[in-house]
Amino acid sequence: MTSASATAPVRRPVLRRVVLMLLGVVLVAAGAMAIAPALVPTETVSTRIAEQIEQWLGRPVTFAGDPVISLYPRPTVTIENVVIGDALGGEALITVERVTGTVALFPLLIGRVEISAFALLRPVINLRMADDGRSNWVVRDGTIGARLAQAADDDPTDDAAADVTLGRFLIEDGTVTYQRGDGPLSEITNVSLDISWPSTAGGMSASGRLTWRGEAVAITGYLGRPLDLIGGRASPVRFTAEAGPAALFFDGTVDRTELDFSLAGTTSLTTPSLRRLLNWAGAHIPIEGETPGPAAITGDATWSWPVLAFANGTMSLDGSAATGSFSADFSAMRPFLRGTLAASVLDLSPYAVSLRTGVEPDGTWIGAPIDVPAFSVVDTDLRLSAEEIRMGPARMTGVAASATVTSGRILLSLEEATFYGGRLRASVSGEAGPGTLSLHAAASLSGMEALPALEAVAGVSVLAGTVEGTLDAGGTGSTWSELVASLTGTITATIVDGALRGIGLDGAVALPAPAVADLALGTGATAFSRFEGAFALEHGFVVTRSFAAEGALYTLAFAGRASLLRPEVGGAGAFTFRPTAERPAALPFTLAGTWVMPVLADAALPEPPSAAASPSSPSGVP
Repeated sequence: MTSASATAPVRRPVLRRVVLMLLGVVLVAAGAMAIAPALVPTETVSTRIAEQIEQWLGRPVTFAGDPVISLYPRPTVTIENVVIGDALGGEALITVERVTGTVALFPLLIGRVEISAFALLRPVINLRMADDGRSNWVVRDGTIGARLAQAADDDPTDDAAADVTLGRFLIEDGTVTYQRGDGPLSEITNVSLDISWPSTAGGMSASGRLTWRGEAVAITGYLGRPLDLIGGRASPVRFTAEAGPAALFFDGTVDRTELDFSLAGTTSLTTPSLRRLLNWAGAHIPIEGETPGPAAITGDATWSWPVLAFANGTMSLDGSAATGSFSADFSAMRPFLRGTLAASVLDLSPYAVSLRTGVEPDGTWIGAPIDVPAFSVVDTDLRLSAEEIRMGPARMTGVAASATVTSGRILLSLEEATFYGGRLRASVSGEAGPGTLSLHAAASLSGMEALPALEAVAGVSVLAGTVEGTLDAGGTGSTWSELVASLTGTITATIVDGALRGIGLDGAVALPAPAVADLALGTGATAFSRFEGAFALEHGFVVTRSFAAEGALYTLAFAGRASLLRPEVGGAGAFTFRPTAERPAALPFTLAGTWVMPVLADAALPEPPSAAASPSSPSGVP
């Protein structure tokens, strides 16, 4: 107790002196902060800021008015209407409504301005590149320019040039414009970035947001050696950009070329809708429609204006994936896509569904406008191989195909494919104009199994056998129904060892006096050894005047037509039996109804139609 009382008076004076010293320091600091703005001439500050920027860039710097010095909540200097000149002698490289610099306090008290961070309000950065490759952002003078020139003469790995202290740059509500020669002006707005570049010895990182063509884009990035890039050498780079239409990731190197920048590295681009992405990129595709839909591209990419190329890339579109090499050339108004791709399974069902939106449930076309963006906004030279191609329930295997589109002129070629056991070859040529599409198609088929093919393609199960045939047809229209209605051309078909399903002719043959009602429509089948038909495409109809089949006990001749715009069929024909004393030689009939639900009725034909002579306008034709 006595010891504690004895030491207390000693401790209290010491504590009192410490508190008084701290108060003194605070008062001195507060006084310094209060009088600093008056001690530092604004002319000195403004001159020092201009000199520092000019020393870095070797560009003239001007601003309006006197700087405003503030020490709370941190020491800052603010200047208005800053303008940094253009190396090409054009409009200013950078104009800034307000620049606020964070400065070191004690150097400021002796008249030195040391800025560690800049906040730029509403800067406008104008990037220009002349036709000869000169750009207005390349720094050739000033401290950075001198270091670049020195480093260019040294070992590229030498850091002798990397001794300029920079800092942090905060950009708020900025605008960036870019123009190459007399080309179109690109503009990025609402730029808000936090850029950290402590010194030219290290890398530069950035994060923030901007707006391009009406879409907000979030970006992050890192540039390993910015000074090397400015000086014409490669630098590591990594960045991501995410927007509603797409997300992009890149990790590789960036280099200067004679006319622009080049990139090489791992790239990943994904989009929920390729249609929306192309529209955002300037292809001007109507935003309605679901195809082309979700897409992604990954691989080793290179970008050197004007070509973006992928090697060993993987591309997916609407659920289908392919691998290979492909490129896009943007030197013309219409991008040019070139590539060689291989797919395991290529599902074109979404495109079949898109086409069927122009068809009523009963099969009637409603005149949907033709919308094929791939023909109207890009040029292509693509080679494709696929183990299997699907379109709804239909299947095609062992496919080798190509597609060439040049200024709307189209050539699609199916060099090889197996279609339900048969060999299929086909080509489609034509031209896509404003709102119209003209096509000409040619195809040959051999060895196809008719029943599974017709079931898959048309949902029809009326015919079986092995098919050989040809097609040669063309048309023009502004809607799909108009195009179908305009089709003209020819179709030939031969079927061997087949059967007509749904017509029980075998039972009628055994009757002494058969009638059409005895054919048992919808049940049974009528076998034939050979069928031959010649068809014409005329004004939206498939017309036949030479349709003949031969069985063991009968022959069939038919003339009629089927609508391509509506699911209607009609015509007249006759079954001719081997005559007996009890049975007539011919059974005439008419056909009406639909493909799926045909209707047979008795008919009286003076002369049954045959392959050699058929009525030119058959009764019962719709």
